[in-house]
Amino acid sequence: MEAFMEEFQHLKIQLQEINLATTNFDMNNVIGKGGFGMVYEGVLSHSKRQSMVAFKRLNRSNGQGNCEFLKEIMMLSRYTHENLISLLGSLSGPNSIFV
Repeated sequence: MEAFMEEFQHLKIQLQEINLATTNFDMNNVIGKGGFGMVYEGVLSHSKRQSMVAFKRLNRSNGQGNCEFLKEIMMLSRYTHENLISLLGSLSGPNSIFV
């Protein structure tokens, strides 16, 4: 698993950036809810520009673990399609996972 995580190290995003983009996960920014958690919209500042983004916040207590998270990162980072959202980054913490 460590080798896998090293491959995607360039996609790691800081929690402070996610908090700023979602206004600390303000409920007004919720755009969806699924079996694994909430989806928030936000504006992410990077490389001297801003992008509209969606953050999927997965709660580990809901049943989705590292394996599913890593599969989702792999799929979103390797494929591009007009109907598929682009992966800008991810973060895995002790209680939550963000894609």
